[in-house]
Amino acid sequence: MKHWNIRKTVLLVMALACLGTFFLWPLPEELRVQRHRPPQRIVDRNGVLLYEVRSPNGGLEDAVVLSDIPEGIQQAIIAVEDRTFRWHFGVSVRGILRAAWQNMRSGRIVSGGSTITQQLVRLRLQPERRTFPYKVVEALYALKVDASLPKDAILEHYLNEAYFGHQAYGIG
Repeated sequence: MKHWNIRKTVLLVMALACLGTFFLWPLPEELRVQRHRPPQRIVDRNGVLLYEVRSPNGGLEDAVVLSDIPEGIQQAIIAVEDRTFRWHFGVSVRGILRAAWQNMRSGRIVSGGSTITQQLVRLRLQPERRTFPYKVVEALYALKVDASLPKDAILEHYLNEAYFGHQAYGIG
């Protein structure tokens, strides 16, 4: 019985050491800097737009500050994407469990459990494949991003980078 307690203690210390190391390690550059690339606009002498050169990903990106986005739009995005955005720490265990339950019941993926913070991490890191190990790393980075940025900054970054359809990246 004594060996069991020693094993549990060693595993707990190793797990805490790994988590501590992860949280002390700096965030990847993709998560530290804003990715906004405004389009280059060619205008005539009267300021009339003649041509617009967009980013290589093919979309329009116009960054806006959060204070310029109407409160109703902010609340609508939060309501649709992540109702508990203001209260969780980057990851919603309840959301993950809900999505897992819905996906198990339907036998296919019908719902995701990602928070706005996790979606921002995914937008920034651009994974080739979304596997279970990647989702774990994404969740850890989301915890770290949430600890290092205020909620309004996370929301602003997300609203400026999310795809809104018709080659429009960002709410602008």
